[in-house]
Amino acid sequence: MLREFYVTCRVEKWFVAEGTESHGPYLSQRDAIADASEAAELLAKPKNAITVLLKVPGSNAELIWSSKKTFASLKTRSQEHEAAELLKAGALVSDYLEQTM
Repeated sequence: MLREFYVTCRVEKWFVAEGTESHGPYLSQRDAIADASEAAELLAKPKNAITVLLKVPGSNAELIWSSKKTFASLKTRSQEHEAAELLKAGALVSDYLEQTM
């Protein structure tokens, strides 16, 4: 199930809405986005996507943050770290073999 947090502006005040719940007003768009993103990160799980969208009057909603991107990024970083560790291990083995031959 997809959960969506909408950051919206009403009467020059910023709010975060999720379903029927609304939080705010916030002092700025930045504060509302920060709060929505923090809440989404805390609630995010790999199988339950959460998005933060900015919706201003007269425009389409703009994706600000997505848990799908976060988990994909974490997976990529983990794979990059593993690859780096394998390269280091390979270099150590090569150095050892050069020294013993």
